[in-house]
Amino acid sequence: MSEKFSTEISDRICTHMNDDHASAVVLYAQAYGGKPEATSAQMLAIDANGMDLTAQVNDEIVPVRVKFVGVSRGVAIAL
Repeated sequence: MSEKFSTEISDRICTHMNDDHASAVVLYAQAYGGKPEATSAQMLAIDANGMDLTAQVNDEIVPVRVKFVGVSRGVAIAL
């Protein structure tokens, strides 16, 4: 896996995830980002080491970093 994603690829992935898989992004924030109380989330960027999200927690928007810990058969594993 490459250590860097181009900005264009990151933006394309984020747009797709936010538009087509918004509920999954919330689950990432809740399960892997340590924000179980998140009610909404948005993916801002992704790279080979993880993804940057923002999450709505109570009445506040908070930054969330989800780190990938490994790759299994081409699928990133989040921690």
